Amino acid sequence: MPSSRTPARTRPVPAPLPQPLCRMLSGLSAAAVRALGTHDRRRPALPEPTAGGLRALLPDLSEAPSGRLDYRIPLIAPMKAGKSTLLNAIVCQELLPSRGPAMTVLPTRVVPVAHHAAPGPVLSLAPETAARIDGLADRLRAPGRRAAVAAAVNRHPQLASVARDRPGPPATGEVGHEGTATVRRALAGLNDLLRLALLALPEEVALREVLALRAPEAVVPVPWLASAPEGGRLVLVDTPGPDEELLPGVLNHFVAREVHHAHEVLVVRDATRRGSTAEACVDRLLAAAAPGTGAAPAFTVLNRADLVSADQVAQVSGPVSAADGAPGRTGRTAARQALAAASVLWPRADSGHGDTAQHAAVVELLRGLFPLDWKDRVDTMLTRQTHAVARRAWDRSGVPSVMSSFVHDRGRAPGGWALARLLARLAPLTGPPPPTGRSAGPRAPLDDLAVLADRRQRVADAARSHFAGLAIEWR
Repeated sequence: MPSSRTPARTRPVPAPLPQPLCRMLSGLSAAAVRALGTHDRRRPALPEPTAGGLRALLPDLSEAPSGRLDYRIPLIAPMKAGKSTLLNAIVCQELLPSRGPAMTVLPTRVVPVAHHAAPGPVLSLAPETAARIDGLADRLRAPGRRAAVAAAVNRHPQLASVARDRPGPPATGEVGHEGTATVRRALAGLNDLLRLALLALPEEVALREVLALRAPEAVVPVPWLASAPEGGRLVLVDTPGPDEELLPGVLNHFVAREVHHAHEVLVVRDATRRGSTAEACVDRLLAAAAPGTGAAPAFTVLNRADLVSADQVAQVSGPVSAADGAPGRTGRTAARQALAAASVLWPRADSGHGDTAQHAAVVELLRGLFPLDWKDRVDTMLTRQTHAVARRAWDRSGVPSVMSSFVHDRGRAPGGWALARLLARLAPLTGPPPPTGRSAGPRAPLDDLAVLADRRQRVADAARSHFAGLAIEWR
């Protein structure tokens, strides 16, 4: 089980937004507080739903002056559509565990950082989440749970290992998990422990404890980031498949929570199961989690496109939001091929056992590309040839296209993208800027909204100038 302690190495810190912009954001936050009248109960209240919308934005407005904002993109898909594999391909290493039977229960937040910022991935849990997981392990070890645990393992043999070990609290002095292989094993053990708890503990106890958990976070150096992200962090979230049957509502709750807090959503569809009931389940959840104009824009990826004919992938199945299906908002990928190629092109010293791990990566790549004669090719192919094959496989996998059109800019300047989304959500709540030369006197709430609108526009103008090189839409 992951330790709640902070790893010994210092975590990379993103570069903040420029100080002048931070000062403007401080003024924007103060204007929002004044418009709501939260410090003066004698002032008339704003009409609803304006006040409600503004209150919902206050946490983000209060955080903005720090100059470091998270830009959150959950990956949403039916069970076994390949979203964990796609996220692994994006970070160019096999970080997240996957297998035949369903794996993910608790969402995992993946934060890409510059390739030189850390020697390897670092996984951490919030202390209260680690304590709850320790409590679940204690409950599973109780003598009265043996029969229920055995029955769960009988139905789900992949849980036999965690049922046998049932890890307790971390040893005293243990540091956080570091390294690709170590993080992957820790996440596998954590998710299997939670799955076992949901199957073997009383429903009321399991629901109360599991639904209170916060997502673990993995900070991951990636080869495509050459410098520290500006203005915050890109947070990519691996989520469970909401169509999986576990305890009612558990996985849907986790997915809906991530969608509700998302700036954008990366929807992964399975090319071999288009139009399935599982896909429809995901669409319904997305519509319910962020209805109407509050929906986060969606970018849709049709994964496993290499397993069907070109005619079958001519169109990505039905849009899930107003933005889905627009030019530049869709992609087709072969995520497993991309991950195999990335493991050869960008091997990590912390991903396994040196040359053995690199040989396994080459075998995995050639087995997928040349299923009939891969063994002969392993024995005869030179390292230079292997890299050329891996480069072609990577380029043809579709993942580089998704990276260039969707991921790269958000990874380089997540603070800019997060700020643009915040200002876009604020715009419908404010009126026009106040007229110049007005007489002094007490302001009405609508006057304060006009001041808020003016400050919002000034922030947008300054941010547009600073992030002129990025394709961000400023409102």
